[in-house]
Amino acid sequence: MFMRVLYTFCESLIPFSTIIISFLISFHILFRDIDKSESASLNLNTTQAAQNVCEEMNKSEGFQTIEDTGRKIFIMMAGELNTEKMDLQTAPRFLMLFAFVVVIVIVWNNFMNSLAVDDTVGMRAKSQFLAIKQDVIFMQRLETLLKILEKARE
Repeated sequence: MFMRVLYTFCESLIPFSTIIISFLISFHILFRDIDKSESASLNLNTTQAAQNVCEEMNKSEGFQTIEDTGRKIFIMMAGELNTEKMDLQTAPRFLMLFAFVVVIVIVWNNFMNSLAVDDTVGMRAKSQFLAIKQDVIFMQRLETLLKILEKARE
């Protein structure tokens, strides 16, 4: 049963992979820290510059590299959005997160759940069919055995 559900998951992951990859690239572009050079170029003392860099890194934690973004997207797909450290002040960032929540967290997770339920219902119907089939085979064997016993009696 687990293998059937896993197979269905992998089968349905293929068409959704383009959507997931597009969200991955979009989040990487929108949320990565592109202002590191700006804070270094300002004429601030070293402690202020270090504090600015730490604040910026805390804002966009998890989106610095494609690998980090992939990890973060995978965790977000499981429902752990953790948006406290994400800077959602601009409209594109907010809209991208909103689209991600609607498409992936709500639609895709419900779709996966319905596929798992459908697989379970299908396996239950198949198991009922197999149980009836085994009963028929058992009855045939029993009938054959009874015929043999009848012939042996005569």
